[in-house]
Amino acid sequence: MHKLSAGLYKLIIKSVSIIGLGLIGGSLAKGFKENFPDIVVSAYDLPATLETAINQKVIDTKLIDPFDSLKSDLIIISLPVDHAVNIFELLIPFLNKKQVITDVCGIKEPFEKIWKEKSVKGIYIGTHPMTGKEKGGFDNSDILLFQNSVFIFSDLYKNRIAVKELAKIYTAFGARITFLSAKLHDEIVAYVSHLPQLLSVALVNSVAKNKNGKDFIDFAAGGFKDMTRIASSNFNVWEPVLIENKSNIIKSLQTIEKQIQNTIHNLNDENTKKIGKDFLKSRNARSKIPQNFKGFLSPLYELNLLVEDKPGVLSYITTSMYKANINIKDIELIKIREGFGGTFRLLFESASDVENATKILKKITIQNK
Repeated sequence: MHKLSAGLYKLIIKSVSIIGLGLIGGSLAKGFKENFPDIVVSAYDLPATLETAINQKVIDTKLIDPFDSLKSDLIIISLPVDHAVNIFELLIPFLNKKQVITDVCGIKEPFEKIWKEKSVKGIYIGTHPMTGKEKGGFDNSDILLFQNSVFIFSDLYKNRIAVKELAKIYTAFGARITFLSAKLHDEIVAYVSHLPQLLSVALVNSVAKNKNGKDFIDFAAGGFKDMTRIASSNFNVWEPVLIENKSNIIKSLQTIEKQIQNTIHNLNDENTKKIGKDFLKSRNARSKIPQNFKGFLSPLYELNLLVEDKPGVLSYITTSMYKANINIKDIELIKIREGFGGTFRLLFESASDVENATKILKKITIQNK
């Protein structure tokens, strides 16, 4: 029984095997050990990675072969898409009717297609956590990776008990669950994830030029860095995604190509009014995106604070919230100036938490911005 909601429901999963202890798989393993200590966690990966995970007490057992995962109630495949599909296809014929197999890949249709084509027992739950970091691997895995993130579930078996149980587990990790069909999921991520990745790469490569001994990229400021952060992503991870979701990605690229061509046409005609309308349209659309969590569903509530630049001030804020039994869901440093102070964004679960936090912070003379 996990400690955040003990007594609310009975877990049906007593053992879990994670195939692939990278950023996502490692973070999931840490989430299980922290929130569900009674669940036995096994994993399959490179020997060195497994040894590190054992030493850190993130897993209980090393798996010598992916097929050893079939001893567990829940099997999580956390590998690049091409490897994940291969392992999935190999394992599912051997599932028993009580076993759950799931993946955390950014593409869902190939898995569901294989599942529907084969006569197998057990239950498949396609999932995709909309979160990550610039650097992958077990060393960068983080128990807080799923806090306030959107965790997409396939709606194939939405009403089954096993699906609801897995959703409860990931909710305990701090995730927010939403259901999509595999087809719609793959179309959406082509636009909001795969397209930005390709545009980021294209933008950096377009700017990576030199003239008169000056590298253009040396003059890149905050806006450019924000737009191109993901240009450093590992292509080995992205290559199978691009292949598997090719048709949706091409459509998304054609959409942006049309937008660029319209801008070029309007510039040639010096029609800045049309470009201005595009600016306004994009600003209005972007304003609908909550800025206070990793994903764009059911937002948290924020409070911005301007605090003095002195030792212990952040600890003082968090301790005050703890004493008042107010949970800070997330905290972010927006801007800082040495010797003057900084602006922090605090994120809370409810508007009443923000109201109570504001009263407390005013009492301790921290200026509320």
